[in-house]
Amino acid sequence: MNIDKFDIITVGLSGGKDSTALALWVKFESGWDMSRVVFTFCETGNEDPFTYAFLGYLESVIGDIVVINPGETLYELSMRKSRFPSAKARFCTQSLKIYPKHDLLSLFVDHGLRPLNVTGVRRQEGKASNNRGDAELFDYDVFRCRDSDYIIDTCHPLAYWSLGDVWDIHKRHLSIDAVADIVDADEAMSESGKSAL
Repeated sequence: MNIDKFDIITVGLSGGKDSTALALWVKFESGWDMSRVVFTFCETGNEDPFTYAFLGYLESVIGDIVVINPGETLYELSMRKSRFPSAKARFCTQSLKIYPKHDLLSLFVDHGLRPLNVTGVRRQEGKASNNRGDAELFDYDVFRCRDSDYIIDTCHPLAYWSLGDVWDIHKRHLSIDAVADIVDADEAMSESGKSAL
């Protein structure tokens, strides 16, 4: 796939190990034109303070992260659904992450831009309850938004990465001292949890 044919490249972040590896690869190793890259984070209203602190540090490494607000928090969504999400009812990811990202991507198309959606999906994390094990480097996403149908090109650069590959890129581009400072400052994490890291 020719990356140059896309006007804008959206890179979704959660603050987890894979999306962090993805962001580091895009920023430092992809060779992509960073003026077309937009890092995004979907605000669920239910993230651990550690996640926000880590994303703040990550932003100092990769550049601005655009926060996408889905319009309601996990708690508000759960109240509306009269239940919390579970293994059998995973409505939170769709409502708080996938649909808001679809909305953003469709807005780009509506304004005449050709977006590429980039994710940190890895085949190694595939299991019966998801389709990650089938992920290819390039794919497309079909969805309906505001009464229109959209087909968006998608790239999964980490599809064939191992967990070791993920940790290796963290080591190459992140400061262990900065991450340790975030862990040390986390008042919610137990001392045994901190020492296990």
